[in-house]
Order: sequence, then C-alpha cells, then structure tokens
Amino acid sequence: MQTLCDKLLEVLKQRGVNFEMNAPCTAVNFNTDGKLTVTWPNEKITVDHVISGIPAQALASILPEDWEGLASELKNIYNTTVAVVNLEYEGSVVPVEGFGYLVPSSEPLQVLGIIFDSCAFPENDRRGEKSTRITVSFS
Repeated sequence: MQTLCDKLLEVLKQRGVNFEMNAPCTAVNFNTDGKLTVTWPNEKITVDHVISGIPAQALASILPEDWEGLASELKNIYNTTVAVVNLEYEGSVVPVEGFGYLVPSSEPLQVLGIIFDSCAFPENDRRGEKSTRITVSFS
C-alpha cells in the first residue's frame, strides 16, 4: 500500500500539486475572489482548491467563525479506525461472482465489507493456477 501512496505523491507533484505534510494547519479562510487562504505556523498560501486529509472535527476547529454552520456539521462526524486485510486462497473459493458486499450498519459485526478482488479486478490475477483474492475491511 505504501508503494501506491508513494507513486501517487510522485505523479501529483510532477503535475504541480503542492503537499504540506507534518505541519499543523491552523486556519482555512474563504476569500471574496473564490480562493482559499491556508495558514500554517510559518507559512500562508492562497489556493484554488483544498483537499483535507484531517478528521472532520479537526477541520471544524480551523474554519472561520462565519462558517459555523459547516463547522457544526463537521463536529458531528466522528472518525474511527479502519483496518484492511488482503487475503489470497488457492483455487476458486468464493461461492458467487461479483464485486463483493457491504455489511449494513444495523448488523452487529465489525466487518464493513468484502471485495472479491479476483472477480472485480481479474487483470491482477497471478499467472498459473486460479486463486481467489479478497479484501476485508474492519472497523
């Protein structure tokens, strides 16, 4: 997974995307010209778009006071830890062909869903004998 993240970072940087990592953002302000000003302890930049990777409650705390409606909504979004496990089995062990399934939140399970990678992404199958690849997400 880290290889994928590293490659995405490399490609996006080559395309001119700026990343600010390991520095706490202290404010996001919306300018009258439609741009945003993002502030860190030692830097301030004006940009067209911001993609936030911080928890919703942390984002709420750095929004300006006149965005209290959005901040209030963000404060009601709680985050959780999610684990992803990739498994591979010899042969075809999935009883159905398809993308996979999601577990309804009303179910008392910690499994969020399962993706049948072998069905959804057969181009990634290994050469030779048939195998079944699945991705399981837990909370």
